[in-house]
Amino acid sequence: MSAVDAAWYQIDGPANTAMITSIAITRAPLDFERVKAVYAQRLAQFDRFRCRVVDSRLPLATPHWEEVPGFEIGQQLHHIALPAPGGKAALTALVSDLASTPLDRGRPLWEVHVVDGVDGGSALITRMHHCIGDGTASVLVARALFDTSPK
Repeated sequence: MSAVDAAWYQIDGPANTAMITSIAITRAPLDFERVKAVYAQRLAQFDRFRCRVVDSRLPLATPHWEEVPGFEIGQQLHHIALPAPGGKAALTALVSDLASTPLDRGRPLWEVHVVDGVDGGSALITRMHHCIGDGTASVLVARALFDTSPK
């Protein structure tokens, strides 16, 4: 892990989550199993999405990446529905709750929520710890995950 990534990891705490949260809203409902398959295929090229951060036992050493034994992408993806009647207020409340909830440090530091009931479509809420990558890295991951032309 680089010194910069380690700094992002170490400043994370209850009052300051070093989390990048993004939301994509679709006009049509998403098929959760299809989303899971796409993520499994397209994230395979990025090792960090299968890894967790392990703190060093040495006092001045930086944390390091370690692949999660038996990693399954399905553990990082969640399928939920907005409570009726749904709408922008319910989605905003959900995003607020997710953004203020720390990720499990025993798992890879990212997760995706496929949310049904968003104005006839779905929302794709992605949470990724900043130690996985900066804004530039996030754009590279997004380009790998999302098609550039509608289908």
